[in-house]
Order: sequence, then structure tokens, then C-alpha cells
Amino acid sequence: IVWARRFASYKRADLVLRDKERFLKMVNNTKYPVQIIWAGKPYPMDYGSVNTFNEIITFNRGRANCATLVGYEIMLSRQLKRGSDVWLNTPRRPHEASGTSGMTAAMNGSVNVSINDGWIPEFARHGENAFVTPTADHTTMDIESIDNFDHENI
Repeated sequence: IVWARRFASYKRADLVLRDKERFLKMVNNTKYPVQIIWAGKPYPMDYGSVNTFNEIITFNRGRANCATLVGYEIMLSRQLKRGSDVWLNTPRRPHEASGTSGMTAAMNGSVNVSINDGWIPEFARHGENAFVTPTADHTTMDIESIDNFDHENI
């Protein structure tokens, strides 16, 4: 599983870490091993994203199936997209304008697992070429409830 793009708070790089026990069961499963890679670089003045990035690095330090790569330059992006089985996309709706990383990952054969935002509504056929989570009701739910809903469904 790869989550790689520009780090911004609304992209929620840490969404899968909201329930750390559940996350650890997934990455430590010996019968169905999972590896997850985060890659990106937060804008230095986006303190929330810098904090998220640092928390991901700290949490994953020493975990065999987890890696955090600093940067997201063209060559690294190319390698990650060629080698990923699953491209994870976790933006908070309705903030994702496009989602070009998911587009190019799909062109390289990666399956998108995504929140229904950005380019996903135009591309995805759930269960055929992507897996799309149910959509939270943004008119009645607060941000914390939306994040919990999205986490449970990713």
C-alpha cells in the first residue's frame, strides 16, 4: 500500500493510524502480510502537516512492514507508482481538486482505494477498477465524525 503525495492536512496521511491497534494487526499479519509506504514532504510552514509527517515517522520507526520516505520527486514518484499494488487516497471531502498521483498510479496498474473525491467520481467503478469508500454526510457531521467514518470505511 502506498500513500505518496504532497503532505497537506486535508489529505489525512495519518487516517489509517487513527486506530493503531487495528493498523498493527494489518501490518503484522503473517498470513496476509501488508507493507505500507508513506512518501512526501510537508510545506515547512504547514505546521499541522509537519507534525503529522513527524508522527508517522516516529510511530513507524523499527516496524519491518512500514516505511516513510522523505520527498516526492519525479523519480521516487515513478518508482512508487510502478511498484505499488494499492494506491491509498484519503482526502477530506470536498477538498481534493484532482488527485493526479492516483491517476498516474492507475496508469501503472495500481488499484486505487479512495475517498470519493477529486478525480475518483469520474474514474472509479467500485469493485472493478478501484475501491471507493462510502461517503460521509458532510451536511450533518462534524469533522471528527467524518474522520471517524472515513477511517472505519477505508
